[in-house]
Order: sequence, then C-alpha cells, then structure tokens
Amino acid sequence: MKTFFPIRHIDVAATGNVNGSDAYYRVAFGMEHRGDGHAYVYKVLVCNGGKVSGRLNPAFLHGSDDFARVARAMADLSDQIRASGLASS
Repeated sequence: MKTFFPIRHIDVAATGNVNGSDAYYRVAFGMEHRGDGHAYVYKVLVCNGGKVSGRLNPAFLHGSDDFARVARAMADLSDQIRASGLASS
C-alpha cells in the first residue's frame, strides 16, 4: 500500500552501481500517511529504470561525492518548499 505521495523532488545521479546499474537518488518532499494521521516529510529514495525502488535503502559509495550532492539537493529542496509556502515551517 502506498503511503508516501511526493509533491516536489530533485533527482541526483548516482556514482557506480552500489544501488543498481542505472540508479539515481530522488530527494523528495511530500505527504506521508502514518497510522491515523499524516505529515509532510522529506525522503531520499532510490530509483532504478525510472521507477522508485520502494524497498531499497539509499547507499552512498565510499570515495564518491554522492552523499554531499544528495545533502545539497535536500537543502535546495527545503529552501524551495519554504519559499513556496507549500508547508508551514
């Protein structure tokens, strides 16, 4: 059952194939259903073949700048959400 509904995202290329040969990271902001409520959340998802790999946790290859680029994308997305007024701070 789907529980996360993205509103905005930034895709970040992945180095190597630690997450799959055609993987990339999707830094996303959206609504997540939790029990009897919901909350706005940020997530880092792994995508392969253009689709989210729902059960695959992101892994960052040692020696690559993947983690730094994903962290930068998370900060940029957070700034965009704050500036847009989509969710109150």
